Amino acid sequence: MSSAVVKPLNNYNEFRQAIEGYPNKKLVVLEFVGPNTYPWTCNHMKPFVETLARDHGDKVNFYELDADTTFKNLAMQLKVEALPTFLLVKDKNVKKRIVGTQKEELKQSIDDVVNP
Repeated sequence: MSSAVVKPLNNYNEFRQAIEGYPNKKLVVLEFVGPNTYPWTCNHMKPFVETLARDHGDKVNFYELDADTTFKNLAMQLKVEALPTFLLVKDKNVKKRIVGTQKEELKQSIDDVVNP
Protein backbone atom coordinates (compact mmCIF):
# COMPACT_ATOMS: atom_id res chain seq x y z
CA MET A 1 0.00 0.00 0.00
CA SER A 2 1.24 3.46 -0.93
CA SER A 3 0.88 6.80 0.82
CA ALA A 4 -0.16 8.46 -2.47
CA VAL A 5 -2.83 11.11 -2.46
CA VAL A 6 -5.05 12.80 -5.01
CA LYS A 7 -3.05 15.75 -6.31
CA PRO A 8 -4.91 18.89 -7.36
CA LEU A 9 -3.79 20.29 -10.71
CA ASN A 10 -3.51 24.07 -10.74
CA ASN A 11 -2.66 24.90 -14.35
CA TYR A 12 -2.32 23.48 -17.86
CA ASN A 13 1.42 22.85 -17.51
CA GLU A 14 0.73 20.52 -14.57
CA PHE A 15 -2.02 18.87 -16.63
CA ARG A 16 0.37 18.23 -19.54
CA GLN A 17 2.93 16.70 -17.18
CA ALA A 18 0.26 14.48 -15.61
CA ILE A 19 -1.18 13.28 -18.90
CA GLU A 20 2.26 12.45 -20.24
CA GLY A 21 2.75 10.11 -17.29
CA TYR A 22 5.37 12.34 -15.72
CA PRO A 23 7.47 11.19 -13.94
CA ASN A 24 6.62 7.66 -15.14
CA LYS A 25 4.14 5.76 -17.30
CA LYS A 26 1.50 4.95 -14.69
CA LEU A 27 -2.24 4.95 -15.32
CA VAL A 28 -3.55 8.48 -14.77
CA VAL A 29 -6.96 9.07 -13.20
CA LEU A 30 -8.29 12.56 -13.84
CA GLU A 31 -11.14 13.50 -11.54
CA PHE A 32 -13.11 16.49 -12.80
CA VAL A 33 -14.86 18.10 -9.85
CA GLY A 34 -17.13 21.08 -9.40
CA PRO A 35 -16.59 22.50 -5.93
CA ASN A 36 -18.81 25.47 -6.78
CA THR A 37 -21.60 23.78 -8.74
CA TYR A 38 -21.61 20.18 -7.46
CA PRO A 39 -20.04 20.26 -3.98
CA TRP A 40 -22.09 17.45 -2.43
CA THR A 41 -21.51 14.78 -5.07
CA CYS A 42 -17.84 15.63 -5.46
CA ASN A 43 -17.23 15.66 -1.69
CA HIS A 44 -19.18 12.41 -1.37
CA MET A 45 -16.57 10.66 -3.53
CA LYS A 46 -13.51 12.25 -1.93
CA PRO A 47 -12.83 9.67 0.84
CA PHE A 48 -13.35 6.78 -1.59
CA VAL A 49 -11.03 8.27 -4.20
CA GLU A 50 -8.39 8.99 -1.55
CA THR A 51 -8.55 5.34 -0.49
CA LEU A 52 -8.13 4.22 -4.10
CA ALA A 53 -5.13 6.54 -4.42
CA ARG A 54 -3.50 5.00 -1.34
CA ASP A 55 -4.30 1.45 -2.46
CA HIS A 56 -3.14 1.90 -6.08
CA GLY A 57 -0.47 4.58 -5.67
CA ASP A 58 2.32 2.35 -6.94
CA LYS A 59 0.53 1.89 -10.31
CA VAL A 60 -1.80 4.88 -10.63
CA ASN A 61 -1.48 8.66 -10.35
CA PHE A 62 -4.66 10.43 -9.23
CA TYR A 63 -5.31 14.08 -10.09
CA GLU A 64 -8.18 16.45 -9.34
CA LEU A 65 -9.20 19.16 -11.81
CA ASP A 66 -11.58 22.01 -11.04
CA ALA A 67 -14.10 21.98 -13.91
CA ASP A 68 -15.77 25.13 -12.56
CA THR A 69 -12.80 27.45 -13.01
CA THR A 70 -9.26 26.53 -14.08
CA PHE A 71 -10.16 23.60 -16.31
CA LYS A 72 -13.59 24.69 -17.51
CA ASN A 73 -12.53 24.83 -21.19
CA LEU A 74 -10.72 21.50 -20.98
CA ALA A 75 -13.79 19.90 -19.42
CA MET A 76 -15.88 21.16 -22.34
CA GLN A 77 -13.32 19.87 -24.89
CA LEU A 78 -13.34 16.44 -23.23
CA LYS A 79 -17.15 16.45 -23.12
CA VAL A 80 -17.38 16.37 -19.34
CA GLU A 81 -21.12 16.85 -18.92
CA ALA A 82 -21.66 15.82 -15.29
CA LEU A 83 -19.57 15.98 -12.15
CA PRO A 84 -17.69 14.23 -10.90
CA THR A 85 -16.31 12.65 -14.07
CA PHE A 86 -13.32 10.34 -13.97
CA LEU A 87 -11.11 9.78 -17.02
CA LEU A 88 -8.68 6.87 -16.92
CA VAL A 89 -5.76 7.77 -19.18
CA LYS A 90 -2.89 5.55 -20.28
CA ASP A 91 -0.34 6.48 -22.95
CA LYS A 92 -2.24 9.75 -23.57
CA ASN A 93 -5.44 7.84 -24.47
CA VAL A 94 -8.68 7.80 -22.49
CA LYS A 95 -9.25 4.14 -21.65
CA LYS A 96 -12.42 4.60 -19.61
CA ARG A 97 -14.87 7.33 -18.55
CA ILE A 98 -16.89 7.02 -15.34
CA VAL A 99 -19.55 9.64 -14.67
CA GLY A 100 -21.02 10.33 -11.25
CA THR A 101 -20.65 8.50 -7.98
CA GLN A 102 -20.21 4.99 -9.38
CA LYS A 103 -17.73 3.76 -6.77
CA GLU A 104 -17.61 0.08 -7.75
CA GLU A 105 -17.42 0.88 -11.47
CA LEU A 106 -14.51 3.24 -10.80
CA LYS A 107 -12.63 0.69 -8.70
CA GLN A 108 -13.25 -2.14 -11.19
CA SER A 109 -12.26 0.01 -14.16
CA ILE A 110 -8.97 0.96 -12.52
CA ASP A 111 -8.29 -2.69 -11.71
CA ASP A 112 -9.12 -3.71 -15.28
CA VAL A 113 -6.72 -1.17 -16.82
CA VAL A 114 -3.92 -1.81 -14.32
CA ASN A 115 -4.26 -5.61 -14.47
CA PRO A 116 -5.53 -6.43 -17.98
